[in-house]
Amino acid sequence: MSSNAKHSSGGRYSISSAKPGRMESGEGPCRRTIEGHNDYVLGVAFSPDGQYLASGSRDRTVKLWRVETGECTRTMEGHSGEVLSVAFSPDGQYLASGSFDNTVKLWG
Repeated sequence: MSSNAKHSSGGRYSISSAKPGRMESGEGPCRRTIEGHNDYVLGVAFSPDGQYLASGSRDRTVKLWRVETGECTRTMEGHSGEVLSVAFSPDGQYLASGSFDNTVKLWG
């Protein structure tokens, strides 16, 4: 399973989930592997400033990661179904997540 996410600098990164809870990013050689979800990662998005990566998972959580270090800075819980998509607002102040529970949650 793979997804493309656009970085704010205009470059593109390929984000793939090869096994549950693991994301690999980079163009060419893998630049970072981020682990922390308890199931498959289904959606990812870079923040407008490129400093953060948000991920949504089958484990029903949304996680926020520092791109530079891979550190998880926040875990958002509240969906009762798999999180399929995540998107930042243009100003980076909000993060939206869409789920199989038929809801969109707005995080601030």
